[in-house]
Amino acid sequence: MSVGKQGHLNGIVRAKHVILAGKVEGKIHCELLELLAGCQLNGEVNCHDLVVEKGARFIGSTKDSATAVALEVLAQQPEVALLTQTNSGSEKPV
Repeated sequence: MSVGKQGHLNGIVRAKHVILAGKVEGKIHCELLELLAGCQLNGEVNCHDLVVEKGARFIGSTKDSATAVALEVLAQQPEVALLTQTNSGSEKPV
């Protein structure tokens, strides 16, 4: 996902690789974030790798995505039903 030099984005971005050259306000969740010269980012970033070129502006906070993802997974606590197979071939919850 990318935002060009003339682009402006206000919102939440979720992508594997994000390249910014324009203006962005909001939250970004990604593995790799590249801030190119001339870009302006104001917001919260959850990423594993961050590349900032000379001339890029970033106002906000960052978190390592591995930590953020682990915390999100622990917070969700999904319900899980375990199934066993009986001799009759039917399944029943444990």
